[in-house]
Amino acid sequence: MIPLLVGAALAAGVHGGIPVRGVPGIGEPSFQTPATGWTAAVEGGWVRVYVGPTEAAGEDWYGRTLQTLGVPPAELAPFAPGIDAAHGDGDALVAFRDGNVAVLVRTSTGARAVAEALHAAIVEDTAGPKAPTIRASAGTWEVDAPSAVHISFTGGRGVPFKRGVFTEPPRQIVVWDALGRATVLTP
Repeated sequence: MIPLLVGAALAAGVHGGIPVRGVPGIGEPSFQTPATGWTAAVEGGWVRVYVGPTEAAGEDWYGRTLQTLGVPPAELAPFAPGIDAAHGDGDALVAFRDGNVAVLVRTSTGARAVAEALHAAIVEDTAGPKAPTIRASAGTWEVDAPSAVHISFTGGRGVPFKRGVFTEPPRQIVVWDALGRATVLTP
């Protein structure tokens, strides 16, 4: 009975995320949208990583992602404590969800090892970085996001060579932190 309770305590929850850089074997991140997460190359394939603000958001991303595969993959025996769901064949495809963090690994071979490395890299920093803000003054808008590893925007006019400074405000700004969490700002 005690092992069951300990396993339940480790499962799920809201995690900080997975580092976008520094996980062995994972290439440079490419940031998509707040709804789709980030992606990176791995030997023989790629990974998609989503860090949602809630467990429900992680579950939603996981379900939508499995649906995009056409034929739903078979359930896979969990390969680490705390995993809420795992699917795939273990070699070319592994998908898993642990609370608000969900991952899809597609490779020619060795997907399970990549998924295990990503799961082991989950960070428990749920407090997160200081929330990014936008300051407006004298006809410019500036994103204040000291923890940002990537900033993307829709619309507006950026100031050349000054990341996060605009002469026309964007309709939307997305700030990504080092754990793959996206914050959406609207000036």
